[in-house]
Amino acid sequence: MLELVLALPILLMIMALMVNFGAVASWKIRGLSVSRFEAWRARHERSAYNYPPDEAWWPAAANRGHVAAGNIEVSASLTGAVDPRSLAPSGHVVVNEELFDVARGLVRGYATLDRGYAMLGGMGRYRITANTYLIDDKWQYHEMGIANNNDRRSTIIYDLPTADSASYVQCATDLFYKYYYNRPWADRLAPLHEYYLSAFAGRIIEDGYLYFGRGGPDFHPGLGGFCSLDTAVVDRLVYGRGDDPGLIDRIEGNEERRAEGVAERVARAFVGLYESVIGEYETLLDAEPPPSAAQQAAMRAVINRLQPKIDKLNRFLQTLEDDD
Repeated sequence: MLELVLALPILLMIMALMVNFGAVASWKIRGLSVSRFEAWRARHERSAYNYPPDEAWWPAAANRGHVAAGNIEVSASLTGAVDPRSLAPSGHVVVNEELFDVARGLVRGYATLDRGYAMLGGMGRYRITANTYLIDDKWQYHEMGIANNNDRRSTIIYDLPTADSASYVQCATDLFYKYYYNRPWADRLAPLHEYYLSAFAGRIIEDGYLYFGRGGPDFHPGLGGFCSLDTAVVDRLVYGRGDDPGLIDRIEGNEERRAEGVAERVARAFVGLYESVIGEYETLLDAEPPPSAAQQAAMRAVINRLQPKIDKLNRFLQTLEDDD
């Protein structure tokens, strides 16, 4: 009995220390959970107000929240995954390396707690500090400083060199003649050349009779301002669903979903353009007073050149329909 009485204070102190250790460990785990929650509810497309904290998990008198933490130091193996130098085209073009920093857009969620020990209050107080770091840069257009999801990234990703207007015009002219009239670029650009040649169809200088000023169409199928992280939505827009055509349908064409492919749209655009030019010329040929003999000869030459192209394109469109 005497030995028990002598050992009891030591046993009670050990028990109190165990209780204090368990309480501190429990609050430490809660602090880590709260800091992680704070970091995640601060991510873009979320609002801290729409994801309120659970007061039962953390005392109201304690601190919690999130702040922007700039960039985090990461190993070279991670930054090497996106090497800005490998993205730079030839010439005096500089890549905006900050946009490709994998540690850009760091958010720090934090939770702090100052509390007295559950037992043995004479030990004073303990303080818990928990931090959770989260990289919140998904290279979305607003994070890159772009006004709209359809805007071109090239003007933001690259710091393009500037030049005075005369130098720019001279450079553009040199590039035009270098690539436009030399193979293989001449062959690849031939359809665009044909479109613009017909669109502007030879200005008739005398009396300003004719000038077709049409803008070039954009045949690239797009997603219409689409911006989402939902893979189900992406799959539906890319592959289509039911009777709704997807991006691939608008590229290849899908008769069942009533989607024209790129080849069909380009062919129909050329047919429509050629027929419009021929119609304008025929109207001018029938005008009173009639154009001069030289103008009439020029117009009929264009009509005779465009009509076979229309027939050829219509035959091509028929092959597309037969393939479907």
